[in-house]
Amino acid sequence: MAHHAKKVVIVTSGSRGDVQPYCALGLELAARGCDVVVCTEERVRPLVESFGLKYARLYGDPTAMLYDPAHQALLAEGRIMKVMAAAAKNQAPPEKVLGSVAEAAEGADVIVSAALTQPGTASVAEKLGVPWVPVFLGPVWPTREFCSWALSATPWRWKWANKASYKLLLSALWAQERAHVNAWRAKALSLAPLRGGVMPLVEGAGGAIPVVLMSGYEIVPGQRRPPDYPDFVQFTGYAYVPPAREADVEPSLRAFVAAGPPPVCLGFGSMPAPDPRKLLEMAAEVVRLTGRRAVLLAGWSDLKTGAGLPAELFVAREAPHDWLLPRCCCVVHHCGIGTCAAVLRAGVPSVPCPVMLDQPANALRLVEAGCAVKPLPFARLAAPALAARVEAACGDAVMAARAAEAAAGIARDWRGVAAAADAVLSAQSPWPKLRAAGVIS
Repeated sequence: MAHHAKKVVIVTSGSRGDVQPYCALGLELAARGCDVVVCTEERVRPLVESFGLKYARLYGDPTAMLYDPAHQALLAEGRIMKVMAAAAKNQAPPEKVLGSVAEAAEGADVIVSAALTQPGTASVAEKLGVPWVPVFLGPVWPTREFCSWALSATPWRWKWANKASYKLLLSALWAQERAHVNAWRAKALSLAPLRGGVMPLVEGAGGAIPVVLMSGYEIVPGQRRPPDYPDFVQFTGYAYVPPAREADVEPSLRAFVAAGPPPVCLGFGSMPAPDPRKLLEMAAEVVRLTGRRAVLLAGWSDLKTGAGLPAELFVAREAPHDWLLPRCCCVVHHCGIGTCAAVLRAGVPSVPCPVMLDQPANALRLVEAGCAVKPLPFARLAAPALAARVEAACGDAVMAARAAEAAAGIARDWRGVAAAADAVLSAQSPWPKLRAAGVIS
């Protein structure tokens, strides 16, 4: 009798930092014999397929607007609310996005969902009667210990308000989605309306829906598990893909790094610079002011190099973080969750330059963990201030020791994707229990 490989469909959306951790989970599940499909935007299809995973298209691309010069200017000015309002207007037709989720999940035995895709993935899992596992990259479950990063980067004084902040945010998000999600559920899936979004599903399942947090405590206020988290909320540790081979690193970058003392790494990932020329000039000035070598990772920024750059500055489109960052003296970064995980694993100090969303909160957590200097917001980047932060990070022996301790703790204490895969494969279908409890009908 032929063995049936369990089909696991992982649905995620966003930048490389939002997708790569789920690829790491997919690789672990594939190694255990699962048939894994990663459903995400066409823009990151090459990333998914570079790991040998099957790809399915998630319709639309909400982050494509970051390439638009007008929106890049808003980011540089710190006008985040206008950027988010524009993103809401630029969303693809909801029925096409949700339909692409249903198409990708055809025949699934388990559906794994990232944060931005949950109402659709939960609906498809309900229709198929299969387990649904929400997987996050940070501490987003409601707690009295700290508020949602979407409302404040620091905990509020009133514990009841901290916990209420999550309900406020989730209610606002569900108010935007409710009409089109429930219309699609009725038309495409013949399902009754969801009442209150996905949170009542998780709470009403009595532990049958595991909530997986693929992160460590370094990005949690207080650097510990909140005591009021229920047992079904599981911290598993950060999700890392297999390390890059030396041969996969650009030869000229390998030669540059080997030719002198550890360089500074500057990279802002999915936060494209509104004026790439000024970013290059600033990096060159930081090299001059500090006397240190540097590697500038272009990421999503359209950096066109040419004559006039100092020999001590190397510009690359991208480089494997697991290879480059441990070879650096410090890392200047935007504090995206994936980059934070990579820097913590590398064991080097950070210079946080947050832009938006969870990044300011992540920056403060790195400072609290003793692994970073005071944040310098991206909107206020200037060479003298950045050079001073770099010197502070590279000259602090206590910070260097704390960063090394954090890296050792990650290697020692967390199982990462292995623990997350355990949770996915042990999940049971929650829908009979939810139906019996009257949460769904």
